[in-house]
Amino acid sequence: MVEEKSLPVPYAYMRSVILAIRAYPGLKPVVANTLVPKLVEREIWSTQPRVWEGLILLPKYIGTRELTEKMNEALFTLPTSLLQDLLKKNPDIRPILAAYATRSRKNVGLDVAKRKVLGL
Repeated sequence: MVEEKSLPVPYAYMRSVILAIRAYPGLKPVVANTLVPKLVEREIWSTQPRVWEGLILLPKYIGTRELTEKMNEALFTLPTSLLQDLLKKNPDIRPILAAYATRSRKNVGLDVAKRKVLGL
């Protein structure tokens, strides 16, 4: 039996997800709560850079109002350089992540470099 984590994510899947949340905004919380954390957990950036590029685009399409706790927590687990890259391409989410970190006391577990990236 093949483990789920060993199966590659098709690049077209990310495109389909983006098209789906644009056409059906009600899917945004589902994507933010399930897809983003799973792809971050799988460390998709190390095995499938093109899928990672699609993941970087998701906050733009999900929108700042729909960023969820699970998505924020998943983004906090990214390596600092990847978090910085994501925030560079999605500057609107920096204050949201920083506020979430401060409000939820998640910044206690954040290393100094990540705090600096978030402006804390």
